Amino acid sequence: MPLLKDIPWIGGLLRTTSDKSVSSQMSVLIKVTVIYNHRTIKYLKQVPLVAIDGANALKITAAMWIDCGVSKNLIYDLFFDRYKSIYCQLFAHTMLLPDVDYCGKDLITETVKKVYAEMSSWSV
Repeated sequence: MPLLKDIPWIGGLLRTTSDKSVSSQMSVLIKVTVIYNHRTIKYLKQVPLVAIDGANALKITAAMWIDCGVSKNLIYDLFFDRYKSIYCQLFAHTMLLPDVDYCGKDLITETVKKVYAEMSSWSV
């Protein structure tokens, strides 16, 4: 089983001599791991929890994009395809979800919209 430092992009995050820097990089790694563990939503089948999970994944990714100390190129490379997929599915979902009074589109915040626009025009 590989150690975290043996995975190329993670190993680059962990190469440092400063304890403060290591702590900061581990915090970033935890955030990246949370995002990475979110699965791509294949179908939004009017399940409120799936929609909420998708919206939360977008919010966490947007927060990382805005200010987390990780290169935007890295965030884009790792998460944009999933971000775009979830965003588009939620944005297109305009029917009310069962047992709640909102639809998928209502879960997209202004920050998520702004980050989606920035990521969509991002060139690596």
